[in-house]
Amino acid sequence: MNELRVSCTMAMLLCLSLELRLAYVLGDILELEHGEASEILELTPATYRKRLSRARSDVMGFTSSHCGLVGSSAKCLCPRRLPAAIKAGRIIPGQVPNSAGARENFAQVRERIGSVIDSLKAFELQRAVPEQRCPAEIRTKLIEILSPA
Repeated sequence: MNELRVSCTMAMLLCLSLELRLAYVLGDILELEHGEASEILELTPATYRKRLSRARSDVMGFTSSHCGLVGSSAKCLCPRRLPAAIKAGRIIPGQVPNSAGARENFAQVRERIGSVIDSLKAFELQRAVPEQRCPAEIRTKLIEILSPA
């Protein structure tokens, strides 16, 4: 299932136009700084950021609606797709050319995605709380405590 997950993830990238795929790979997979990535692609930083934003949006839209690991209402689930992938020869049991050396297996990725989603829900709940003003005396004490001696 891990091999199927990795293969499917790579196929999802092929659904992006070349321009968006390059921005996504440089920004989100290789994690290059915007300035460095924009220089490589010979774009202005603003143009690069826009492409990366569009690519992220497209990837999230696709995975949310198609990948059962990301979207609970998505129809594609690796355990259900695996027999068909084996039958079609896209996955050969015992051969893992795309997922060899993966740090996490399918179950670990599924667990991590679930915890990320739960963490984001808690984060968004906290962000929905109106900002509270910090009383001046607390601010002064915090600055005093946190300032280098």
